[in-house]
Amino acid sequence: MFLMSNNCKDSDSHSKPQVWSMTGKLTLYLTLSFFGLFIISSLILYLNLVVNLEREQNDFIDDEFVGLQSFLSVYHEDPRFLWDEILLERKEKKNPKYLVRVQDRQGNLLVESPRMEEDFPHKSFPLPSELSAAHTTGVKWKDNRGKSFVLKTVLIEDGSQEKRRYIVQMAYDVSPDESILANYRQMMAIALVLGIISSAIICIVIIRKGMHPLVEITESTQRISASRPHERVAAS
Repeated sequence: MFLMSNNCKDSDSHSKPQVWSMTGKLTLYLTLSFFGLFIISSLILYLNLVVNLEREQNDFIDDEFVGLQSFLSVYHEDPRFLWDEILLERKEKKNPKYLVRVQDRQGNLLVESPRMEEDFPHKSFPLPSELSAAHTTGVKWKDNRGKSFVLKTVLIEDGSQEKRRYIVQMAYDVSPDESILANYRQMMAIALVLGIISSAIICIVIIRKGMHPLVEITESTQRISASRPHERVAAS
């Protein structure tokens, strides 16, 4: 009798760890599944934000190129109006959105925004493309202060009979967009941590509640023995 009771106690002690180890495995698997879903959904949203910001950046630069060509088509006889507009507008603003350099077709400098030469050398810009193909993505660049810019180069022509062409280089400040992406990455990391913690807690509560009938059945089964034939498995 004594040996049989000891065997029952040993079986009880072995059954509980098995049940709880199963609970732990289910919790781990479900938590990892939720983590994978969080990662995938967060990456999709992040990449979508990056694509939209880059599209807006390139659209803005293209619109400015079109505006410069429209200006030249009107003031092609005396383009100094455009040069003065470029210089004055950039000098009045401490942190202009974009900087411009204009050259003739032979590469001779006509006008450029202040700080253009020291921050954006000629070699940093891509090769010029036609204005009709200006929707292509620009080149990323960081100036001496670490600010991020998108660089693009296009060929534009004035409204003269000679159809004089100019090489226009533009550096567009995208550091505000970079700050948006950095903040989004931080918020995404915080959301991932909180999501994993909350999903783990929910999984533990649900799985333990779901496994509770199995624990009761296991304990009732282990109590059935030759010395206690009256024991029955509890109905769920």
